[in-house]
This record gives sequence, structure tokens and C-alpha cells, in this order.
Amino acid sequence: MRQSSDAHDGTNTLLRDGSGDGADMLVTPNASPRRTSVSPARHNADEMAAAQEAATVSGNASKTFTILENEATMTASDGRYLSARRTHLSSELREWKKAFIDRVGRAPTSTDIKKDTAMGAVHDEYEAIPGDVDSRLTLLEERDTARAQEEQHASKVAQDSKDQKKELTKKLNDWKAQFETDNGRKPKAADIEADPAISTVYADYMASSRPTTAASPRLPTSRPTLPSPPFTPTTWP
Repeated sequence: MRQSSDAHDGTNTLLRDGSGDGADMLVTPNASPRRTSVSPARHNADEMAAAQEAATVSGNASKTFTILENEATMTASDGRYLSARRTHLSSELREWKKAFIDRVGRAPTSTDIKKDTAMGAVHDEYEAIPGDVDSRLTLLEERDTARAQEEQHASKVAQDSKDQKKELTKKLNDWKAQFETDNGRKPKAADIEADPAISTVYADYMASSRPTTAASPRLPTSRPTLPSPPFTPTTWP
């Protein structure tokens, strides 16, 4: 048999049945009682959302530390990610700090941060990203630009060499065909040397067949130096 207690708000009556099932009855005068409860589906959805958010935070942090640990292969795209990530983490920390002050009435300490597992992880990641990441991003962009120019230059040199060799080959073949028509035999090395014009073409052809190293723009010698985790929370953004 249910035991009940009533709570009145002047209009409705909340009938608590004491059953412990989380479902009480809201009674409105001249109306049938109706149960109010938190939907299990809604509860599960909230848990899933929290889990997904935690997984996202963990995934982002993993990406951050992976970038920092692989400085030699860091690109401008990585630098832009770190810059945007640090700004985002800074915003999260400020909001958490404000909420903490409103709730507790004082500024949080490093111990308070560590007690909050999620926020402690956020702060560790924030501290891992250098404060001058934007200036370092500029260096990365300059390095990537120089590297792209180097590759473009090397590609152009290779194409020019290919085109030149093709043109020289045509001249040699045309001369050879004409020589055979005029002399009734194939030309020998001495025949090529005896013709100043074609000997120059032949020398250029042989030079174009040798491997060459293309001169290219020099990459910036300065390289961003980034710290490696782990880090100890010390400061607020």
C-alpha cells in the first residue's frame, strides 16, 4: 500500500508516493492525477552526450600532443590547429573559472583544477601549447611557402630539361636522316665532329642526358621549437 505526502503550490498538488521509483503524481484540481518522471531515454541520451563530449576532448588533446611531439614534421596547418585550439581552451578555462568563483566565492587553485578531472585535462593541454604559437605559426608558413617554391622550381627545371632534350633529339634525327640521304650511309662520330653545328647540338644533347641538381630557393634556417609533454598546470589564461 502506497504512503503519500502532499506538497501544495497554491494551484497544483504534488503527490509523493514514497515508492522510490522517481515517479510522483502531479494533481491539478478537477483533473486526473498525472505522473511526472525523467524519461529513461532522456537520461541515456544525456549520458551518451557526455561520453561523446569526453571522447572529443580526449581526441583533440591526443592530436595536440601528437603534433607537439613531432616538431620536425610540423606544418603550417598543424600550427593553425594549435593556435585555434589554444584560443578555444582559453575560453573554456575562463568560463570554468568564472563559474567556480560564482559558486565558491574565491578564485580556484591548482588543486581545485586537478580535482576536476575534465578541466584538469583541459588545463594541461592549454599549458602544453606555447603562448607564442602565433609567431611560430608565421615561421611555419614561411617554411612551407619556401618548400612549395622549391618544389615548383625543381619541377620547372625538370620540365625545361625534358623539353630541351626532346628538341635536341629531333635536330639530331633530322641531321642523321639528311646525312644518310646525302651519303648513303649512317653517320659516325667523326662525321658529327666534322660538322660544327651538329657537334654543338650533340654536345648539348649529351649534357642534357646527365643528372643535374637544380638550384633552388633556400629554406628558412630558423625552426619553431616547441616543448614536449607532460606539463604541470601553473597559470590561468
